[in-house]
Amino acid sequence: MAVSKVFMICNAYESGIGHGYKSTGVINPHRGNTDEYEAFEIGYVKGIKNRNGGECKMKTIEFKEVCKECKGTGLYVGTTERCGATVVCQTCKGTG
Repeated sequence: MAVSKVFMICNAYESGIGHGYKSTGVINPHRGNTDEYEAFEIGYVKGIKNRNGGECKMKTIEFKEVCKECKGTGLYVGTTERCGATVVCQTCKGTG
């Protein structure tokens, strides 16, 4: 199966974001004056902005873990629960 041009451009963009965010100092690995080269450069700049708290800042959720059985969720997944099913934790009665 052949890799599409769109895939190659998206891959270059995502790679650029990662290298920009991590500040690896990598030189653009794509040939100049190609769509992939331009996508990597755009991604690299966006990655630098993200690292500096610019356009896209990662959100965090903080909680205090109380119940060790359900890890504070109030829901328990055991060996008999399948396909994403959960039950109310018996230890904390669902309070987490």
